Amino acid sequence: MVNEVLNGWLKQSSRTRQKDADVVRPHCHVSNGKCILYGRLGGGGKRTTITVDEKLLAEAKEFSGVENTSDVIRRALTLLVQHEAAQRLIMLGGSAPDLEAPPRRRWNPDGTWEGNPK
Repeated sequence: MVNEVLNGWLKQSSRTRQKDADVVRPHCHVSNGKCILYGRLGGGGKRTTITVDEKLLAEAKEFSGVENTSDVIRRALTLLVQHEAAQRLIMLGGSAPDLEAPPRRRWNPDGTWEGNPK
């Protein structure tokens, strides 16, 4: 996503880039274990300063194959949100025991539907 935004940003003329308040070139600066994220993506981003364990960050980059610090942080936050959402769904398990399963249909090899919705 960042590469798409950057490529689009770089293709614009300098006048267009100056007028476009919603797209600021995102980048990350790391020094002394602090990662400073600059820029906004579509107006939804936020500049923030976080303290990151350099060994943990290096390990995350190595395991993920992602070299850009901003992308590693973004991926980590995305995975955290997905994990927590999954945990909430697990906690809901069995909370509606009388719920009927929805009808399921699938295509047969001959092009007809299997199952009949009510």
